[in-house]
Amino acid sequence: MKIKMKAKYAIIIIVMLTTISVFGNATALTTQTNDTNTGTLALTGGTIHVADVWCSQYDAPYAKVTLTQPNPLTLEIKSNSGEYFNFEVGYDIKAPGDADYATINLKFYDQSDPTGTGASKTFQWGGPEEERSGTIKLDQDQLLYPGKTYKVIVNADMYDWWGVTHLGSAQGILTINTKLYVPKPVLSGGGTIKGTNLKPTGSAPFNPVYVENVGESGSKLNWEITETPSFGTWSFTPASGNGLTTGTQRDIEVWLEKAPSEANKEFTGHVRIINKDNPSNYVDIPVDIKTGKKSSSETTEHAIHTLFTILYQRLLKMLFNISQPNTPLK
Repeated sequence: MKIKMKAKYAIIIIVMLTTISVFGNATALTTQTNDTNTGTLALTGGTIHVADVWCSQYDAPYAKVTLTQPNPLTLEIKSNSGEYFNFEVGYDIKAPGDADYATINLKFYDQSDPTGTGASKTFQWGGPEEERSGTIKLDQDQLLYPGKTYKVIVNADMYDWWGVTHLGSAQGILTINTKLYVPKPVLSGGGTIKGTNLKPTGSAPFNPVYVENVGESGSKLNWEITETPSFGTWSFTPASGNGLTTGTQRDIEVWLEKAPSEANKEFTGHVRIINKDNPSNYVDIPVDIKTGKKSSSETTEHAIHTLFTILYQRLLKMLFNISQPNTPLK
């Protein structure tokens, strides 16, 4: 009889535990946060904060992972021999007491490795404290090479203290694409294009202007002139160039092939030189020219030309009337 009673109680306990587990799993909420933005970091090693984890039994969802880097993340590595990086996760865990605990697993691996080997760290917390926050990272730095793809996976889970009920879980997966860092050029330039008393419709040379690469050591600047003044006809030699090394200037010869026809007038504008690989990096060279007054000889020449044109047209009309006598002379 005692054996039957013990079996009966055992069955009741099993049923109760099963019931708790079923209802607990029914309320568990799994979330995954992957940002769709893309971004680039250029680093020489260090620790990258990849995600923030939040776990709580007070409010649903019980667990949440938020990536703090653009996904996928492009990591520019400054050495072919690789750079050492570590990965960090921030956490904020809230529980009603020692009846619950949370685990956070941070895993890193090389996606090109078919075995998926890498490094991982699991953090577990449970105890009388109601709230705890901080950061965790891998036990050792990882060597990343340019031209490869890596994954960082963050898993967060909450359980009751007995491990019977899985209260909630969340996951975040960060993809990291690496490439060799290319030194960045920065365009600068200087000079002015200025002249006075220019002959209308005439041509004139100006002092050269210049373009310069003031970027990172080892960089190469590709540049071109994209905007010129709307008045007159201009030429620039050269009008573009490639591979200008750091700290190097290139002079640009400037020639006004044909000045505006308006006399005694000032014209202002600019010449724009851009970094072809980064058009937002540009310099505007100011242009300020003024045409002179027409000379007395030019005025006399214009008057003679006008009079000759009138007489010529009159002569043509007279010859036309002689050939056709019935046509009255106008």
